[in-house]
Amino acid sequence: MNDAYAELRYWELIYHLVKREQMQIVHMNEDGPIIWLEDNRGKKTQLLRFHLKSYDWSRELRTDIERAYKASDRVRKKLNLRKANVVNVVTAPYTPVDSYESDVSRALPFTAGGQRQFRTVVLPLKELESVLFPLATEWKLQ
Repeated sequence: MNDAYAELRYWELIYHLVKREQMQIVHMNEDGPIIWLEDNRGKKTQLLRFHLKSYDWSRELRTDIERAYKASDRVRKKLNLRKANVVNVVTAPYTPVDSYESDVSRALPFTAGGQRQFRTVVLPLKELESVLFPLATEWKLQ
């Protein structure tokens, strides 16, 4: 799988969420493909962070998760959505070669009705449909 195909799938996903699902782009990073979306279609507003990145090692993924967690607090404050849940979605053409599964959440709906939850879901492009389906169900996508 080449990088151009991965980037195409990433932008197709973002396009679908914005155009068809009416989510709003609240921030786009200039130094890489990181996009924050606000999903305010349901009762509770949710923030979604999409990042297109391959990680060689799980420690790189952990560092990015920590960075995303800190950024989520800043974005919540800036948008006045202090209680919003955040889903950090990493679209990865290639996943880390070592074990990373303990660092991320499975693509399952939030079970507790809590607020200010943060989780990371990795979407490996070779498994995109199988991992994206539970998220599409949770987000009530068309």
